[in-house]
Amino acid sequence: MRGATILVFLWIGLAGCGTEPASPPDFFAKTEQPLRQRLIKARLQAVDSLNLSAFALYEPSQLCQSDQYLFVFERNLGKIAVFDKDLRARPFFIGKGRGEGPGEVIGISDMDVHHGRIYLFSGTRLVVWSIADTLVLDKQMAVEAYRGKALDEHRILILSPTNPDHLFNIVDLEGKVVRGFVSTNLGKVTPLRYSGDLAFDGKYFYYAGESESYLKKYTLEGRQLFSVATIDNLPSEGNYMQFESDGESMAMGYSPWALFSTALIEVYDAYLLVVPIHDEHRQPLSYLDIYATEDGRYLATYDLAQMPRALAVDADGIYTLEREGDDFYLKRYPNVLTALAQDQQSTP
Repeated sequence: MRGATILVFLWIGLAGCGTEPASPPDFFAKTEQPLRQRLIKARLQAVDSLNLSAFALYEPSQLCQSDQYLFVFERNLGKIAVFDKDLRARPFFIGKGRGEGPGEVIGISDMDVHHGRIYLFSGTRLVVWSIADTLVLDKQMAVEAYRGKALDEHRILILSPTNPDHLFNIVDLEGKVVRGFVSTNLGKVTPLRYSGDLAFDGKYFYYAGESESYLKKYTLEGRQLFSVATIDNLPSEGNYMQFESDGESMAMGYSPWALFSTALIEVYDAYLLVVPIHDEHRQPLSYLDIYATEDGRYLATYDLAQMPRALAVDADGIYTLEREGDDFYLKRYPNVLTALAQDQQSTP
């Protein structure tokens, strides 16, 4: 759920999908966390804050970081605004803007930064720019990207809930699927149950359910290492509505009373940073929940001023994109995870 937008998929051609391989029986299974209440360590205060309206950035969405820069995609402009991490200088911009020509985009579902390249995912299109504002490639992929992560200079990982074959796909830069795993069962399961967010630490990737309360860890060969419930573990039985229009199509959406789980997931060192959406009473939350990358075990919670719309982290800070009234702010909070690690080491 990037930018607090609830996506509704329209999947054409579901009839006859009953012959597709079923999802592994353990995909929707999860180990429940023994803890049901959050351990709020502190209310974090931003050490830097920048009002993006000062730069005519009125619809920012994704946020990524490199060693030197923060990258924010601006939907109105169709470009990437690039900020120094100290949030002092004016941004410079990368991209050609909104449109359908080479390098142009109308909107994106995700963005990633890897080794000096910015990856924009827009439906089945992959658009890659260099930090020097050079268009590297603009390719059609074999699968539609709901989320995407660059694994290295040659491969990307795609989360594609609408793919009738596999939920996760490793794709080369020609757009071809190299490997797929976790079979979908779209003839019987709505794609909305597969929606979520991705994080990648260079070796393993992590998946958080958007409307299903679980966190998962996988190898790049497709082996699941854990599947645990978030501490909210909200029920999902009433989350979905389906309306079959004819024999060859089905329109799907979330119900008005849906209970959503996770908006964002990031990974830093031995920690997963997870942004929950709301509680069982549908009250919005402003928490940053911390889980262990080793086993998905819940560790602690930090309270923020607002629910982050996007999230990035490095050794110097936790960076968020937050909305306050009509304005969006790019903020930097202290990286408290080092102190958390020290607390864990000192706890008997």
